[in-house]
Amino acid sequence: MPYITEILSKVILDSSGFPTVECEVFTESGAYGRASSASLYSSKTTIKDLRDKDSSKYFGLGVNKAVDNINLEIEKALIGEDCREQVRIDNKLNKLDNTINKTKLGLNAISAVSLAIARAASDYTGLSLHSYLGGAVKRSIPSPLVTIYKHNGIEIIFDPMKDKIIESLRLLKEVSFMVKENLHTENKSLKDVIQEIIKIAGKLYYKNNIDYSIYLNMFMDDFYDAKTKEYNFESLKKTQEIIDYYDMLVKRFNIDGFIDPLYHADNDGYKKLTKRLTNRSKIIGYNYFESNRRRIEKAISSATVNAVMLSITEIGTISEISDLIEYLRDNNIYVYLSASENESEDSFIADLGVALSINKIRLLSINSSGSIPKFNELIRIENSL
Repeated sequence: MPYITEILSKVILDSSGFPTVECEVFTESGAYGRASSASLYSSKTTIKDLRDKDSSKYFGLGVNKAVDNINLEIEKALIGEDCREQVRIDNKLNKLDNTINKTKLGLNAISAVSLAIARAASDYTGLSLHSYLGGAVKRSIPSPLVTIYKHNGIEIIFDPMKDKIIESLRLLKEVSFMVKENLHTENKSLKDVIQEIIKIAGKLYYKNNIDYSIYLNMFMDDFYDAKTKEYNFESLKKTQEIIDYYDMLVKRFNIDGFIDPLYHADNDGYKKLTKRLTNRSKIIGYNYFESNRRRIEKAISSATVNAVMLSITEIGTISEISDLIEYLRDNNIYVYLSASENESEDSFIADLGVALSINKIRLLSINSSGSIPKFNELIRIENSL
């Protein structure tokens, strides 16, 4: 039977060696699911991972409280539930927490439980996870967006334009390796670095806008002075100068998208930038929103972006993720999924991307220990389709 008999949680390590939450779900039938949450300890605003705040251990970043919440409170509430009733269980988790930002039980606890239950239900039905979550329709493999180089805090990201995931990963590895070996960026501007990377890729016979496209993760909050209300990015200070600069980059390099291209509170600037580039490039809100639905709805109503990047473990439950993606698509907003900076080896995002027909997934570095299992899962899924 699909009824939950036991839920166990423990502390494991993320890709940075800090603690994170893992959850296991057991059922009467023997069907089993396991999942872990990403670590969001670097968040500056609304995201509410529950941390122990014991400075004598892991600098206060322990997750024993979140683990205890699963083992002592969440398990008690979910024993006897049918693991296939994902929406019912997710609603029960949120009601049990009963806070806006999941501060009582912890976002990390709720997310790990919801994902583990989906895996248990998949195991019970005998379906692959992506088939269980997405239904029996034809699927395609998302393209992996991967950081090739980070220059002065800005990520230069490649999106391989290949038919097969294994060929996409080969491009990413070869370019990443050659960039590391040959790129010299001392005293160079972002524009010059992009040009150099394109040249290096060209020596491998990969051509911009044919074999790959380029995204830029700008992290512009780091370049903004809230006191002077000016940017300090290269020689640029004003919002309009930044917008003009992005326009130049699109014309010169066919930049496919800009992630967090302005200060998060520069709403007028976002509107101007989106209007200027909307038919030529994606203006993507990521840290700008922190996957917060209320922020996203407000931004969409005022046309401040034309794309949103979501981190599944910043939202909470599977049901909330699915509902938010459906809402974005209904409003003609392009949707990306993203792994978080500090994940474990859990590859759930790969199956979810396939299940929900996401075209592009940001998977950080080709060399990251947290990313490799996700790449390998995409390979396995493609071979099974």
